[in-house]
Amino acid sequence: MKLSSFAAASVLFLIAVSYSGRRSRLDGKYWLTFLGRNSYAIYLIHLLPMSLFRAWVGRSGPLFEAQPAYIGVAVLVALLSCAMFVVAVRTVLPNRMCRIVLG
Repeated sequence: MKLSSFAAASVLFLIAVSYSGRRSRLDGKYWLTFLGRNSYAIYLIHLLPMSLFRAWVGRSGPLFEAQPAYIGVAVLVALLSCAMFVVAVRTVLPNRMCRIVLG
Protein backbone atom coordinates (compact mmCIF):
# COMPACT_ATOMS: atom_id res chain seq x y z
CA MET A 1 0.00 0.00 0.00
CA LYS A 2 1.42 3.32 -1.04
CA LEU A 3 1.44 6.35 1.19
CA SER A 4 -0.48 8.38 -1.41
CA SER A 5 -3.29 5.75 -1.49
CA PHE A 6 -3.49 5.79 2.29
CA ALA A 7 -3.62 9.60 2.34
CA ALA A 8 -6.34 9.73 -0.33
CA ALA A 9 -8.45 7.14 1.50
CA SER A 10 -8.00 9.05 4.76
CA VAL A 11 -9.11 12.32 3.17
CA LEU A 12 -12.21 10.68 1.66
CA PHE A 13 -13.02 9.13 5.03
CA LEU A 14 -12.70 12.49 6.80
CA ILE A 15 -14.93 14.16 4.19
CA ALA A 16 -17.58 11.44 4.65
CA VAL A 17 -17.42 11.79 8.43
CA SER A 18 -17.71 15.57 8.23
CA TYR A 19 -20.91 15.27 6.16
CA SER A 20 -22.43 12.47 8.22
CA GLY A 21 -24.14 14.76 10.71
CA ARG A 22 -25.42 17.30 8.21
CA ARG A 23 -28.44 17.22 5.98
CA SER A 24 -27.35 16.62 2.44
CA ARG A 25 -28.65 15.43 -0.91
CA LEU A 26 -28.02 11.89 0.32
CA ASP A 27 -30.79 12.17 2.92
CA GLY A 28 -34.36 11.20 2.29
CA LYS A 29 -35.61 9.75 -0.94
CA TYR A 30 -32.94 10.71 -3.41
CA TRP A 31 -31.65 8.27 -6.01
CA LEU A 32 -28.41 7.34 -4.28
CA THR A 33 -30.22 6.55 -1.05
CA PHE A 34 -32.77 4.52 -2.99
CA LEU A 35 -30.02 2.52 -4.71
CA GLY A 36 -28.28 1.90 -1.41
CA ARG A 37 -31.41 0.72 0.34
CA ASN A 38 -32.28 -1.59 -2.54
CA SER A 39 -28.78 -2.73 -3.44
CA TYR A 40 -29.41 -6.35 -2.46
CA ALA A 41 -32.47 -6.60 -4.70
CA ILE A 42 -30.56 -4.95 -7.55
CA TYR A 43 -27.71 -7.40 -7.00
CA LEU A 44 -30.13 -10.33 -7.14
CA ILE A 45 -31.81 -9.36 -10.42
CA HIS A 46 -29.16 -7.44 -12.38
CA LEU A 47 -28.11 -10.38 -14.54
CA LEU A 48 -31.48 -10.64 -16.26
CA PRO A 49 -31.46 -7.13 -17.78
CA MET A 50 -27.74 -7.46 -18.56
CA SER A 51 -28.40 -10.70 -20.46
CA LEU A 52 -31.32 -9.18 -22.33
CA PHE A 53 -29.26 -6.12 -23.22
CA ARG A 54 -26.38 -8.25 -24.47
CA ALA A 55 -28.76 -10.33 -26.60
CA TRP A 56 -30.42 -7.19 -27.96
CA VAL A 57 -27.23 -5.32 -28.85
CA GLY A 58 -25.28 -8.40 -29.87
CA ARG A 59 -21.57 -8.65 -30.29
CA SER A 60 -21.26 -7.13 -33.74
CA GLY A 61 -22.81 -3.71 -33.41
CA PRO A 62 -21.00 -0.37 -33.39
CA LEU A 63 -21.84 0.08 -29.71
CA PHE A 64 -20.04 -3.16 -28.86
CA GLU A 65 -16.96 -1.99 -30.76
CA ALA A 66 -16.66 1.05 -28.49
CA GLN A 67 -16.25 -0.90 -25.25
CA PRO A 68 -16.30 2.03 -22.78
CA ALA A 69 -19.58 3.26 -24.27
CA TYR A 70 -20.99 -0.29 -24.36
CA ILE A 71 -20.16 -0.90 -20.70
CA GLY A 72 -21.57 2.46 -19.63
CA VAL A 73 -24.82 1.93 -21.51
CA ALA A 74 -25.13 -1.67 -20.28
CA VAL A 75 -24.67 -0.60 -16.65
CA LEU A 76 -27.15 2.24 -17.04
CA VAL A 77 -29.76 0.00 -18.68
CA ALA A 78 -29.35 -2.69 -16.02
CA LEU A 79 -29.49 -0.20 -13.15
CA LEU A 80 -32.54 1.63 -14.47
CA SER A 81 -34.45 -1.55 -15.28
CA CYS A 82 -33.66 -3.05 -11.86
CA ALA A 83 -34.72 0.16 -10.13
CA MET A 84 -37.99 0.22 -12.08
CA PHE A 85 -38.60 -3.42 -11.15
CA VAL A 86 -38.00 -2.69 -7.47
CA VAL A 87 -40.35 0.31 -7.55
CA ALA A 88 -43.02 -1.77 -9.31
CA VAL A 89 -42.73 -4.62 -6.81
CA ARG A 90 -42.85 -2.24 -3.84
CA THR A 91 -45.93 -0.54 -5.33
CA VAL A 92 -47.87 -3.72 -6.10
CA LEU A 93 -46.99 -6.05 -3.25
CA PRO A 94 -47.46 -5.56 0.50
CA ASN A 95 -44.36 -5.02 2.65
CA ARG A 96 -44.20 -8.60 3.89
CA MET A 97 -44.19 -9.97 0.34
CA CYS A 98 -41.64 -7.36 -0.77
CA ARG A 99 -39.16 -8.66 1.77
CA ILE A 100 -39.62 -12.18 0.39
CA VAL A 101 -39.40 -11.23 -3.29
CA LEU A 102 -36.64 -8.62 -3.06
CA GLY A 103 -34.56 -10.24 -0.35
